[in-house]
Amino acid sequence: MAIKFRKSLLTALAFCIPVLSACAGTTEPQFEDYKVDSIFAGPNHALDVADQSDDKWTTYRSNAIKRKVNFAGHYIVYTGGCGGGAICGEILDAKTGKIISGFPNAYELESPDGSYYDAGFRPDSRLLVISGIAADPEKDQNGKVLPAQSRTRYFEFTDNELVLIKVD
Repeated sequence: MAIKFRKSLLTALAFCIPVLSACAGTTEPQFEDYKVDSIFAGPNHALDVADQSDDKWTTYRSNAIKRKVNFAGHYIVYTGGCGGGAICGEILDAKTGKIISGFPNAYELESPDGSYYDAGFRPDSRLLVISGIAADPEKDQNGKVLPAQSRTRYFEFTDNELVLIKVD
């Protein structure tokens, strides 16, 4: 019996090793690979936004500027509802009080397939990870239109822009 078990185990390992090594080259971008040199400790600049026509977003922005830096050294990522069960996000510069960028799309808070919106970011990293279903059509990093489905997107924040680096 022990010999049959060892033979089965060796056969299973022989199958798994090529599969695992093929997957090893497809690593996800890591926050540590996009480190910033320092993290701004405030005080945050007053909000400096010309268009304050949307009361809801004025409130989101006013609340966000009071927060501690949570992204890429001196930025604050925040989100708010943007209608139709979707969430939108912006990046605010704590040093200047200006909106630097918006998220590249709105994302469904909860979708019919049971997936949910989620975002990952850190004060010491320029990597932004967004998971869920985009509310509007989206393209991959090569410009190919993607079908609407739940996926994870990896963005590098560089030169005040979110640059798509990978889509899963």
